[in-house]
Amino acid sequence: AWMSNCRVSPDGSMVAFGSHHRTSEGEADVCVVRADGVVRILAADMTNLSGIAWSPSGDEVWFSGVNHELRHGIWGVRLDGSVRDVHIVPTRISLHDVRPNGDLLIAMEELRTGLSVGTSSEAPEVDMSWFDGSVAKQLTADGANGIEAPERRTFQNRKTKICLLYTSD
Repeated sequence: AWMSNCRVSPDGSMVAFGSHHRTSEGEADVCVVRADGVVRILAADMTNLSGIAWSPSGDEVWFSGVNHELRHGIWGVRLDGSVRDVHIVPTRISLHDVRPNGDLLIAMEELRTGLSVGTSSEAPEVDMSWFDGSVAKQLTADGANGIEAPERRTFQNRKTKICLLYTSD
C-alpha cells in the first residue's frame, strides 16, 4: 500500500491523501488524518484516483479520477462521508489544485495504447487495437494467430474481454 496526493487542509488541522491498495494501480480510498493521528476513510474504492485538493471553504475534500461506477470526474466528500458530484466528464480528468475563489487547475487526459500486426516484411502493419488499450498476450507457435486483451489499467473495466486475433488468411 502507498499514499498519494497529500494535501494539508486550509486550517492546518488535517491532511487529505489517497491510500492505494496496490503498488502499481490507481485504486485508492480518499482519507484524512488528524493531528492526533486518527485516520478516516471518507470515500472508498476509487478505481483510479488522480488528484486531491481541499474545497475553497475547507469543508470538503475534492478528488478526481474514475469511481467504482467507472465514471470520470471530480467529487466532493464532506468529513461525514457524504459524496457529491462536482464535475462529471466523459474522459480522464485530474484535479491539481483549487484556488480560494473556486477556480480549478485540472488536466484533461487521453491515454491509449495500440497493437499493430505485420504479417511479413513486405506487407504493411495493420492496427488491431481494441477500445482504448490493447495488449498482445500470446501468439501461436507459427505467429499466425494471437490473443489480445484490453489493458486493464487503461480500459479501467473490471469486466475485461479477450479476443482471438487472426493475423493471416
